Amino acid sequence: MSIGEGFLGLGKTNIAGTANGSSIDLETVDSQGVVNSYVFVRASLLDFNSFAERIRAKGRATAVNARLADFAKSAQSLIASTQSYLADAESHLAYQLSKEFAALSAFLNALRSGGPVVGLDCTEEDNGEDVL
Repeated sequence: MSIGEGFLGLGKTNIAGTANGSSIDLETVDSQGVVNSYVFVRASLLDFNSFAERIRAKGRATAVNARLADFAKSAQSLIASTQSYLADAESHLAYQLSKEFAALSAFLNALRSGGPVVGLDCTEEDNGEDVL
């Protein structure tokens, strides 16, 4: 018998099997010629429920891992944009400080030289933008 892609997590698969009492033995041969054996044994309802719960738990863990991976990607993007914002803010702050230092320096030089002293104004016009 030939099974299409996806059976037991394999690609195109050839399958053969036998029934022996309370078990079914299957052998598969994938497209690369690799032979895999699977034994299905009749079990109690309690064993089946336990097995099914383990599979559900594995599925939930896989879903959580996928969500965590998506969260990590979005966090990396947020970190990159935050770093860019901080670099711009630091640059703006350095520019503002250099302007204020130059104004203070000119004021102090005027005081020392005894020349006319013009008022010191280190404020920036309020254009509605937040300034650090």
